Amino acid sequence: MPRAARALHAATLVVGAAVYGWLARGQWFSGDEWDTIALRKVFGSSEKGLLDPHNEHWSTLAVIVYRAHLALFGLRTYVPLMVLFIAVCVLTAHVLWRFCLRVGCDPYVAAVAALGFLLFGPAGVETAFAWNLTFVGALTCGFAILVLVDDRGPMTARDRWVTWGLGILGVLCSGVALTMLVVVGACLLWSRGWRVAVESLVVPIGVYGIWTLGWGRSGNSLLSPNGIQQVPDFIATGFTYAFDETTHLAYTGVVVLGALAVYVVATARSWTGTRAWALCSALGAVFFYAIVGIRRDSPFLPGPTTGRYMWMAFTLLLPLIGLAATSLVRRWRAAASVAGAVAVVLLAVQVGDLVGDADDARAVKAMERRRVVAGAELVARGLPVVNDSVLGTSVFEDSATIPLLAQLARDGDLPDATLTKEDRLGARADLQVSLDHWPANTTDPPARVTGLFEAVATPGPEGCIVVAATGPGAHVRFQGDPAATTAARVDSTFPNALSVAVVRNGTTGPLRPILPFVRRPYRLRLAAEAQDVLLVTNGAPTTLCNVTADPAIYAG
Repeated sequence: MPRAARALHAATLVVGAAVYGWLARGQWFSGDEWDTIALRKVFGSSEKGLLDPHNEHWSTLAVIVYRAHLALFGLRTYVPLMVLFIAVCVLTAHVLWRFCLRVGCDPYVAAVAALGFLLFGPAGVETAFAWNLTFVGALTCGFAILVLVDDRGPMTARDRWVTWGLGILGVLCSGVALTMLVVVGACLLWSRGWRVAVESLVVPIGVYGIWTLGWGRSGNSLLSPNGIQQVPDFIATGFTYAFDETTHLAYTGVVVLGALAVYVVATARSWTGTRAWALCSALGAVFFYAIVGIRRDSPFLPGPTTGRYMWMAFTLLLPLIGLAATSLVRRWRAAASVAGAVAVVLLAVQVGDLVGDADDARAVKAMERRRVVAGAELVARGLPVVNDSVLGTSVFEDSATIPLLAQLARDGDLPDATLTKEDRLGARADLQVSLDHWPANTTDPPARVTGLFEAVATPGPEGCIVVAATGPGAHVRFQGDPAATTAARVDSTFPNALSVAVVRNGTTGPLRPILPFVRRPYRLRLAAEAQDVLLVTNGAPTTLCNVTADPAIYAG
């Protein structure tokens, strides 16, 4: 192999690591990570154990990593986790490069393919989210098996150690390992026969099966007939959207996938030996989208255009893309310069996309960091609350509860943050206002409506008030009771449009969406001492019951 090719690959790894380091600035915990922060421990009692699934995934390795980080650093810094994540991604890029070489890619093309994995623009914020070491780690283990095992002959002791050890390590990362084991099995079946393929997979699949029977069944299986029916569309949308977003040109996915299909058919006689492994990897991408799509029969769950799904599928396609590019540049030398220029432009576009998405995520993470610190401060002051979670009702982030905040504060595990008046008002909206299902036997006294903005009110049945928007900023103003928790029954035709904000001393805090994952009607509760609370309807027709109102609200 030319030294220049090795140097190019080393340079791409350095560039990828540098870009990831830039993306990692100012990131913090979010989403899935709160499951491990709040609900799991390696030792001692906790709501979830070390082997319990995360959604449907077996993520024991990530749980151990995160609990070790929390023991050493708390939530004060996110840097060690991002350093580990970057290291895993760079390792994956190197292993992918080795795999591309093994299937027959040109060394320079393989280097570009490895960098394409690192700088895949549609992945977006997923490249700055350390929890994705679960997906990337499983990917690494699968490709590493195919780099290290023999490609002919019977099973050897070394092959067993490699396939069994890395296979088990992969399933401890996430369900992505199942796809990688299918790819490994297909590759070994093709080149070494069914006996070697079965012997390679029997131990990791057996271990995963034992876990599924013992613990995994408590995860989110979400299998349904509708999920099965939507798989073809899920696959097609995921693949085409990934390429369209990469180039920012419509129908790029159709063109690229069509060209790959033509290439595979036109070179059908050449798919022998390890070269066929690239085709197995591409079929693994289809399998990956199929098993994801069959579990995603809900508008509330991530769809085929989710960044991490496109990232995994695109990576599995890269060896086949690399072979096609290799054939092109070897057949037409002039095409090498054109292909190189196109690759440079596309990679530059990817970097721009990743930086923009990371900047957006950084702003959101900074806000969430201040929300957690402000919520802990409010709890420490002993102010009355009606909501248990400082980050709302989204999956896993609802685990950022008052007891957890108090524990983190006592242990000195919260980050430093300079709080503004708006941050503290936001904490009041998080913890002193809640929205849940209206219970039949509520004992909360009625809330008081004191005004409307860009809305009109008309009397409704049973003393209710019907609010209709007259402008985009329509909201209802409530006055809390200094001595008691009050409540209003809220019925909105578009509950996802509802938001709240707290007003104190003439300053309005930030809007907080209050997404009710319960059936109508809803109970809006205001903690004692909440003072002025704005319910922003965003134009949704809204009926308020169990309220008292100043007669002036009906004027005009």
